[in-house]
Amino acid sequence: MSKKVTVITGSPRKGGNSDILAEAFIAAAEKKGYEVSRFDAGRANITYCHACNSCFKTGKPCVFDDDFNKIALSVKESDAV
Repeated sequence: MSKKVTVITGSPRKGGNSDILAEAFIAAAEKKGYEVSRFDAGRANITYCHACNSCFKTGKPCVFDDDFNKIALSVKESDAV
């Protein structure tokens, strides 16, 4: 079973330094057999927190069905972030 890694970038600039560095890291990790999931938070559809506490009540990361839920699940299932 391969180890899972989640990579999260924050820059909205495609092809910028963060993007290049993330791609280099991902290539090296995959070469070593890691399963990598990448999320570009700067280009993702993520709403702000409304402090409704539904995440605590339901166990779901957020009641809003946005990209954060996918990211949170990947982080939870990963061996490294």
